[in-house]
Amino acid sequence: MQQRIRRAVTLVEVIFAIGVILIGLLGLLSILPLAGKRSQDSVSLSTGPQIANRVLAELKSNKFLSRNSLESLNNGIDITLDNPLPFCLDPIFVSSPITDRPAVTTNVGYFAGNFPFFDAKHNPAVDPLTVQPTTTAPAQPRMYRVGLKDALGVVPGTVARVFSENRDDLINTRPDDRSLPVRLTDGEIQPITDGLEYGKRIPSGEFSWLVTVNPLPGGVYASVAVVVMRNRTLEVEFPPAKNNVGERLAGVTYAQGFRGGAGGIVHLEANTAVESKLVPGDWIMLSRNTLTGPVHHWYRVVGLDGDPEVTGTLWKHRVLLDGPDWSFGYNADGTADSTLVDNTYATLVSGVVCVTETVLKLSEI
Repeated sequence: MQQRIRRAVTLVEVIFAIGVILIGLLGLLSILPLAGKRSQDSVSLSTGPQIANRVLAELKSNKFLSRNSLESLNNGIDITLDNPLPFCLDPIFVSSPITDRPAVTTNVGYFAGNFPFFDAKHNPAVDPLTVQPTTTAPAQPRMYRVGLKDALGVVPGTVARVFSENRDDLINTRPDDRSLPVRLTDGEIQPITDGLEYGKRIPSGEFSWLVTVNPLPGGVYASVAVVVMRNRTLEVEFPPAKNNVGERLAGVTYAQGFRGGAGGIVHLEANTAVESKLVPGDWIMLSRNTLTGPVHHWYRVVGLDGDPEVTGTLWKHRVLLDGPDWSFGYNADGTADSTLVDNTYATLVSGVVCVTETVLKLSEI
């Protein structure tokens, strides 16, 4: 018998082919969010250092500290070249409507005049919204939060945002008649018929910054760190009534390493009322009181040992940090001693994409 040639496919084969295609499409869709996140990270890593370099150049050219152009939120504290105290230049926060008045004690763990915005005697193991001890707890290292001022006082929030956000380019509209100039009035672009737009777009303001300045022993130099943030979490009320705030405080209960510039391991501990979220790539500022004054340095989170452990009202994170050497002064086994006044504390800031730390003369700031 003559063999018949089949010229079609069966229904089973069609269903099998569709299944293979669907599996491939699902695999492709699963990597799209990861690719988007990696693309966003690459933009941040490229933009962050550029903004930091620009901010350092502006600090050197404007010399806010030397010209006495800094206004502290802490009553009675003047940050000048003759009185160089650790401070955090944070124009957006200081000029925001919630802090356009001198900060006062809130009787809880929060205090707007400090960076991070916690009272100097706040115990990280305690809920920040509870009443805090006033005399029994040791004073921890804090930076005074300052903003920019002019002859009329603290600059308005709009001015602070223009200065603190990456908004240094405008779109210009050039008319077809090149004899006519580009029209810009009060920073707003005036529409011109039959014109041509050129230049760079005004950035969306997603990148902003703050600067931490820690004077070094001797009173001549200071460690200056420009902290660039993306989509910063700015509190709409103060003291914050929620746990997931832009600035968090934790105690360091254990430390190992931090010799030879290779970073090390720390155990962070705080009350469960404070958000414990940390991911690789975040940044942490370590602070400690020493015999020569407070010390502050920034470190990058490069690894985490699983999820935080929760015991009662405390959470603990095991974190691997990358950064300069640090002396904790702890026991031989690496655990924190009972002398809380010189123990190390960690400031966790949300949305940080880049920290550029350098040493400058105080007269250059």
